[in-house]
Amino acid sequence: MAMPTAVIAASDLSDMSERVATRAARVAGKIGVSGQLLHVIEANVLDAIRHRIGAAEVLEKLRAQAAAVLQAQSERVAAHTGQTLAPQVLEGNVLDSLLQSTPEDALLVLGAKGQSALHDMILGTTARHALYRRQGPVLVVKAEAGQDYRRVMVATDFSAHALRALRRAKQLFPGSQMEVVHVISDLLENRMSYAAVNEELIHEYQRKARSRAEQDMQQFMTDAGIDADRVSTRLETGDPGRVLPALVQKLGVDLIVTGKQGRTVLSDRLLGSVSQHLLQKSAADVLVECQS
Repeated sequence: MAMPTAVIAASDLSDMSERVATRAARVAGKIGVSGQLLHVIEANVLDAIRHRIGAAEVLEKLRAQAAAVLQAQSERVAAHTGQTLAPQVLEGNVLDSLLQSTPEDALLVLGAKGQSALHDMILGTTARHALYRRQGPVLVVKAEAGQDYRRVMVATDFSAHALRALRRAKQLFPGSQMEVVHVISDLLENRMSYAAVNEELIHEYQRKARSRAEQDMQQFMTDAGIDADRVSTRLETGDPGRVLPALVQKLGVDLIVTGKQGRTVLSDRLLGSVSQHLLQKSAADVLVECQS
C-alpha cells in the first residue's frame, strides 16, 4: 500500500472547518507530503446571483471574499502546525469538485458537518456521499485537532477491505496506540431467543461464534503482517452500531478506522450502518478506506 501523495482538506469557510484544515495539516506534516485547502463555491449560488442580481461585480466580490477567507484560514493553520496548506477556490457542485480534485492516491479530509444549518446539510451530505463514491481514503473530522491521534481503533469484519483499513491506519499513524476490534453480531442469537430455542443450544452457538472469531482474528493479524505485541485485539458481542461508539467513549479513542465494504452483502449493509452510527454518534474522527 503506497503512502498518500497529498492531503486535501475541504473548507466551507466556517470556524468548524478550520479544525478540518488543522487535522489535515498535522497528517500531511507527519507523513511528509504536500497539502491543499479547497473551498467550492456552489454553482447554484452563482447562478442565483446571476439571475436575480445580474451584477458581475457582485460575483467577483463573492469570489474575492472566499479567496481571502480561505487564505486567512491557511495562514492560521500554518501558524499553529508549521505546515502550509495551499488554498484554492473552485466553482461547481461541491462533491463533484472535491472528488475530481482529489486523486485516488491522496487523502481527502472532510468535516462531519458545518457551523450552520445550511452547512450541516451541505457538508453532512458531502461526507456521506463521498464515502460511497470515493476511491481512496477519506478522513472525516469531528473533534478538535489540537494534538496527534494517540489512540486508534480499527473496526474489522475480517474482510479484505478491513485488512486494507488496518494497513492504512498503521501506515498513517505508526506511533499511535492501536486496537483492532471485532463485534460478534448478536442478531441470530436474539432471533433464536425469540423463537424459544433451547438455552443450551444458544450457549453452544455463542461458544462456537466466539471460537470462530478468535481464529479469524488471529488469521487477520497474521495476514496484516503486524506485530501482535504492538497492536492489541478485542472481541465484543452485540450490535456493532452501538458497541463501537460506546467503546470509543469508554476507551478514549481519538480515531476509528473502517473499510468501506464488508465480506458479504449483509456485512456491506452492516458496515454502512456502522459508519453512519459512527459519524452521528461517535465523538472520534473516522477514517474510511474506500478502495474497492
